[in-house]
Amino acid sequence: MNGAYKQMTWDIEKNRYVLQDFTLDFYMRQTWQDPRLAFGEVDLGLPNKISSLTVGVDYLDKLWKPDTFFPNEKRSFFHVATTHNSFLRIDKDGTVYTSQRLTVTATCSMKLQLFPMDSQRCKLEIESYAYSTDEIAYYWCSRDNNNCTGIKKEEIELPSYAFDDRNICMNRTVFKNASGQIAALHAALRQFAGSYSRLIVTFIFDRESGFYMLQIFLPSGLVVVISWVSFWINRDSAPSRTIIGVMTILTETHLMTGTNRRLPPVSYIKAVDVYLGFSYLLVVLALIEYAFVAYTKKKNEDRKRKEKRMGGGSERRQPIQTPAAPDIVTDARLAECTCNSMPVSIIAVMQKKEKYCLRHSHIDIGSRFFFPLTVRIKINKKDINC
Repeated sequence: MNGAYKQMTWDIEKNRYVLQDFTLDFYMRQTWQDPRLAFGEVDLGLPNKISSLTVGVDYLDKLWKPDTFFPNEKRSFFHVATTHNSFLRIDKDGTVYTSQRLTVTATCSMKLQLFPMDSQRCKLEIESYAYSTDEIAYYWCSRDNNNCTGIKKEEIELPSYAFDDRNICMNRTVFKNASGQIAALHAALRQFAGSYSRLIVTFIFDRESGFYMLQIFLPSGLVVVISWVSFWINRDSAPSRTIIGVMTILTETHLMTGTNRRLPPVSYIKAVDVYLGFSYLLVVLALIEYAFVAYTKKKNEDRKRKEKRMGGGSERRQPIQTPAAPDIVTDARLAECTCNSMPVSIIAVMQKKEKYCLRHSHIDIGSRFFFPLTVRIKINKKDINC
């Protein structure tokens, strides 16, 4: 017995990456030949003889039919408003045509490493539940026409995905298994109880990232830019710079937790995690930069106070010259040597040290260029990898 799917009209309702499944509403049309149902042309006195009979769906339960099921199905149901959405037609040679409308929610193992710039492949598997390949074989359309052009889809619009005709692998007769080998769609898949014929149709969903750009990437980037404003604020305004640093860190933390709350918990790092993690690192470094500025400022002030104390002490150690000295020129020359040799040497060393020391103003100036340059290098590296 050979079974075939003549036509399947699809309408994808939703793709849920959190629950790892997708839902389809479609018409499943099957055809097979049963010689026991063959009949001759019936002449009822009409202009044309009857070569096929369309009977009520109630007779479908009285006939033999393939026990088709969906191995990766999570739940499904037939449509019954206002009556059971199905029909049965029998041709004179015993060929049976059935059409049924149903909704199926199937599992889809999604890989979110590139989220939200990812592309997902979800498949629906069709198979006989009890009959092996010795008893039944499934084909797309027919045995001789595996590239079925009759399979079509309705106008499908998904808010979060791009979906078109090129993304429906319904008229392909081969697929790649996990080892990368090519096998026919209707080839038998080895099971514990024997070999079973299986059809697989693959859907490709390209995620639209516009929503995530507006809700995640753009706000996170603006928060990073706001954290750089502190580089232009006076270093003496400690409350202003501290508040900016703390608020930007809290905002980035909220974005990270809110984004991952809407995603399934996975053990690998996603693209959005890399972006938010890098943004979080930048705002933390901006706050640490101000701490380093404050430390450098305090260190420089302490150095200046020490230098001032040392200069003042040298002047206090100058000897007192008296008019009773016998040799005024010699005493004055000696006094000049005694009074000025030590301070001049210390001051020269301090000035040379001050020339090469790091100033807190230099840190802010360097940060104004270093942080944007780091982001630019990160973006360029991402473009090269892509």
